[in-house]
Amino acid sequence: MAILALLLTLYWMLWIFGRDEGTADLRQVSDAILDASDGFLRPFIATVSTVIAPCSLLVFSLYLVLPNLRLGEYLSELAVAIFLGITFLLGAIFALGASICSAYMNLRMHTRVASAARRSYAETSSPTGVDPIV
Repeated sequence: MAILALLLTLYWMLWIFGRDEGTADLRQVSDAILDASDGFLRPFIATVSTVIAPCSLLVFSLYLVLPNLRLGEYLSELAVAIFLGITFLLGAIFALGASICSAYMNLRMHTRVASAARRSYAETSSPTGVDPIV
C-alpha cells in the first residue's frame, strides 16, 4: 500500500511540475517566498540536528537500562537498544527531510495552481479526478 501511495504521489508531482510556472511576477513572488522559507528552515534544521543525536543516545540508554517488554525473549538488551536508537535516529532524519521537501513542494505546487487558476478552473483539476492538493 505504501508503494502504491508513493507511485501516486510521484505521478501527481510529475503532473503538477509539468504545468506552467506562471508569469514572471508570480515566479518572482514564489522565489521570494522560497528565500523566506529558507530563512525559517535553516535554524529549524540546525536545531533539530543538534537534538537528534542526544535524543537517540537517550533512547538507546533507556532501552539498555530499563527492562524490555517481551523483546528480551528474542534479542539481547543491547541489540534492542541499538536497533531502537538507530530507528529513532533514522525516523528523525526522515522527518526532517520530509519537512524540507514539503516546504519546497508546497510552494512550487501552489504557484502552478495559481497560474492555472488565472486561466481557468478546469486546469486546476487533477486528471485522476482526485484533487492532489488535498
